[in-house]
Amino acid sequence: MFFSRRHFSKLVITTLLSMAVSCTEQPGRDADQQHHGQVEIFSNWTAGGEEEALRVIVDAYERKFPSVTVINGATSGGTMARELELRKRMTDNLPPDVFQVHGGRELIGVWVQPKGISDDSANKMEDLTFLFDEEGWRRAFPPRLLDIVSFRQRIYSVPLTIHRGNGVFYNVHVFAKHGIRVPKTVEELKTAATTLQARGVTPFALATKYPWPILMMWEDLLLARGGPAFFNDYFAGRLRGDEAIVRSSLEDLNALFGFVNTDSGTLSWDQAAKKVALGEAAMTFMGDWAKGFFSSEKGGRLEPQTDFDVFASPGTEKSFIVITDTFCLPRGATSRANAIEFIRLAGSREIQSAFSMKKGSIPARKDVDASKFDAMARATIRDFSTVDLVPSLAHGSAADEEYVTSTGAALAAFFVDRNVEKALGVLRATYARLR
Repeated sequence: MFFSRRHFSKLVITTLLSMAVSCTEQPGRDADQQHHGQVEIFSNWTAGGEEEALRVIVDAYERKFPSVTVINGATSGGTMARELELRKRMTDNLPPDVFQVHGGRELIGVWVQPKGISDDSANKMEDLTFLFDEEGWRRAFPPRLLDIVSFRQRIYSVPLTIHRGNGVFYNVHVFAKHGIRVPKTVEELKTAATTLQARGVTPFALATKYPWPILMMWEDLLLARGGPAFFNDYFAGRLRGDEAIVRSSLEDLNALFGFVNTDSGTLSWDQAAKKVALGEAAMTFMGDWAKGFFSSEKGGRLEPQTDFDVFASPGTEKSFIVITDTFCLPRGATSRANAIEFIRLAGSREIQSAFSMKKGSIPARKDVDASKFDAMARATIRDFSTVDLVPSLAHGSAADEEYVTSTGAALAAFFVDRNVEKALGVLRATYARLR
């Protein structure tokens, strides 16, 4: 049975028994290990499409290990809310058995080697290299993907999906009704928004209850103005915090703020996407997990390319903002043996394909049968292999947690006061953290 967190307390006795028999020293399979008890999976997958995708893995796991109870530790509110709860549990030495983490700085800079610590003393993650060796996964995943989940030749998580962050999803019927063509430049995007607004249509659905959707808009506009080389150099700390391109991106963002829904402060990302599904707004800046939402029951079971579609954020067509969801194994996991088998299953080709079809992503593995995916997914698979890849700031891959948090707060304040000079000043002041 798939348990939610509210049932967690009812399983305390089971947890203690599992702790007593947990294998905590030896990696890999234990042939004598009887898989029973429970395993807690911690993520922020609560929206339509996400829940169904997680269910794919859970169902397969429960079929394989019927004596193990799977606890769903999902938290709503996006990355920030999840990180707050996860941080508390890790600090209290009460880690979940498996948790979802974005590859890059969010994994390495927070959990493997926190900033300023040069040894292994603060490492909270188990080395999962043994799984890649046992399963032959080194050949199954792109080397550049393994690089962002590795540190000092050790692999610390198993990539499950690839999402493209620089997308704008739109309602096909709204575009057709008002004669809107897919914009190719930021200026064309502003023109389309002006036309829609003049006709009584909200151009963009934006959720500002949490700051990360604003961060996604800004990183798209920064990439459009500066290109991938600038984008990578900027977040590597090799430039200045007040570059002319940064100013231009803030001016673009300020202009687009004038076209968003008035209730943005009360909405989560999926509630904003729902406005597009219902035709109450024309577009939303979002990663391609929105595809899973639109296709789900919560999103109205819309048909891709018939009811909704997506285009690369204008000016970023030759770039791909990479967001990879991965599963990792924290040190001290209560049900370690069960957790390893869950991660092993999540890394399989069959599960990755089935999961991505529900979530709107593409599999992290490069050996999947692309012909089984729809046209939107096949285009994403093609682009992932052919265009410039850059890490996402909004989802913790491009910069450390402190910088992401401070930048998110600065842009949230910018959304309220619309003061470009003030926002630029804050970005300049916080940029030193990247150096």
